[in-house]
Amino acid sequence: METSDYALLFLANERLAHAREAAARRALVASLTARPAIRRWLGGVLVALGQRLQGEPAPQRVPS
Repeated sequence: METSDYALLFLANERLAHAREAAARRALVASLTARPAIRRWLGGVLVALGQRLQGEPAPQRVPS
């Protein structure tokens, strides 16, 4: 039994739509998880700067 061109086109479009949805979901998750790391880094920088301006030694970094 041979599959028609229309059926193949339909299946290809369906798989492509599914792949695009999955990529959009992954991009959304990546964009949401990236922000707290930037906020945490910026917060640490601001705390270190404030302590330095007050004359206190900057805290030592602990590898995570």
